[in-house]
Amino acid sequence: MSIINRQVKKYPIIGACGLECGLCSRYYTAGPSRCPGCCGENFFNKHPTCSIITCCVKKKGLEVCAECLEFPCHKFKKEEDYIDQEPKNFSYPPYRKIIPDLNLIKNYGLEKFVKQLEKRIELLKIIIK
Repeated sequence: MSIINRQVKKYPIIGACGLECGLCSRYYTAGPSRCPGCCGENFFNKHPTCSIITCCVKKKGLEVCAECLEFPCHKFKKEEDYIDQEPKNFSYPPYRKIIPDLNLIKNYGLEKFVKQLEKRIELLKIIIK
């Protein structure tokens, strides 16, 4: 099986699973630990397997799981399982917003969500500088 080196998704700033990749510190890291975002350029060199990407992006050709008629499926925990856990269990706090974000996408559309996320990313870039 060959490794895909090109960008596969239109918006690598949002994971197929709903993770806000564009707000992750590894997205802005320089060097070998940098992550290009979900299915971004050379993503599969760092993350060769992901069952959600396999199902959502590779098999169904979708950008995010919220676009799937089967969402939410067995691949996801209950929303409260993401939200109600202690912060110490999370190395990446936006993980808690996966289900709420996917529900926003399902209800209001991917483009609208991406525009809001891009505004938040711009604010983060200002803070980082």
